[in-house]
Amino acid sequence: MRISLRKQCLFVFIISVFIFGSLETLQRVRYTLRSQHVYWLFWGFNQTFDLRSLMSSFNRLLGWSAENNYSEIVAKANGLEKSKYTNYSLNVIHYNGYFKLKPGAHLIARTKDISTYINSHGFRGKDFKIPKPEGSFRIVTLGESSTFCLEQDDEHTWPRLLEKKMKKNHPSLEIINAGMG
Repeated sequence: MRISLRKQCLFVFIISVFIFGSLETLQRVRYTLRSQHVYWLFWGFNQTFDLRSLMSSFNRLLGWSAENNYSEIVAKANGLEKSKYTNYSLNVIHYNGYFKLKPGAHLIARTKDISTYINSHGFRGKDFKIPKPEGSFRIVTLGESSTFCLEQDDEHTWPRLLEKKMKKNHPSLEIINAGMG
């Protein structure tokens, strides 16, 4: 009996979704158990309902702390002392399920003592002028955590390295790191 190509592709797709969904679930459960807080089970979901109160209810049900101090939760899940992640939640503005980095903030990477500067426009890296100076050329890099590069210092993110390399031939070039992650 021959199975059509369409059915084979559908089968591979369903199996892939199942495998990746299982890995995502395992990782969320792992972080939840490590931090003893259900924040990780709900991380990334749209907050159309009162997520903080739902997390507090789940935590009380499990006998864990109902505190929603995100710096402590993230530090505990990553095996760090609280002081290594000080004021993380103070440097992020939460709005309707989304977040924005607070201008002028300094973030600290989860696994390294690396400080990240957030410029006056809420993006990573050095400040830039609005409007753009005449005669200059700008490239804006968009993306998620791989563009934001939290685990790298400001001078070693790929947008910054690209800017350094390209400035040799184009001195008026600016690259803006608009990654969020």
